[in-house]
Amino acid sequence: MSRRIGLVVIVSLVVFSSQIWARGLSTTVSFTGSVPSLSSTGPCSSSSSDYDHYCPSGTCECEEFTGVLSGPLVGTDKNATLNVTIDLGATTTLSETEGCVPFFAVMRFTTLIKKIHQTENETDNIVGTICSNSSTPDKDSISGGLGIVSSDVGATGGWGTLTSGSIDNTKTPGILKIRSKVFIPGL
Repeated sequence: MSRRIGLVVIVSLVVFSSQIWARGLSTTVSFTGSVPSLSSTGPCSSSSSDYDHYCPSGTCECEEFTGVLSGPLVGTDKNATLNVTIDLGATTTLSETEGCVPFFAVMRFTTLIKKIHQTENETDNIVGTICSNSSTPDKDSISGGLGIVSSDVGATGGWGTLTSGSIDNTKTPGILKIRSKVFIPGL
């Protein structure tokens, strides 16, 4: 008898958990910003609690972007910020023109989410790599993932992947573009 009760409890929890997961929301978000002309030495943040403070090798540079963030759910912020600490000491080099470098970033934005008529102030932590290759020497690719660490509308705990990303250095200033697919549980 106790085995049946245990099995019923486990099945109920699995069904309940999948229903909660199914109630989440999946959306896309894009960010486009100009590559800054100057980088600063060291991590972007001086606060050890900020994700863009992370610099495992101790040899990092900071690039701070301001740009346009937009998405069908989140709306548009023309002054979104993306602070990227690039860990130069952890670069992997395949050749003189090919290699990858890890980065740790914080994105902050404020938008009006029209669907629920509420302002969203959100902070996302992003980790990934910037890679170059000899076939496109002026265009670096970006890949990685993100976690929503603070949100006014209850999106904290959401996560996503960078589905595409690039830095185009053929333009002056260069252009950084990232697109992500984001899942927000419970919304």
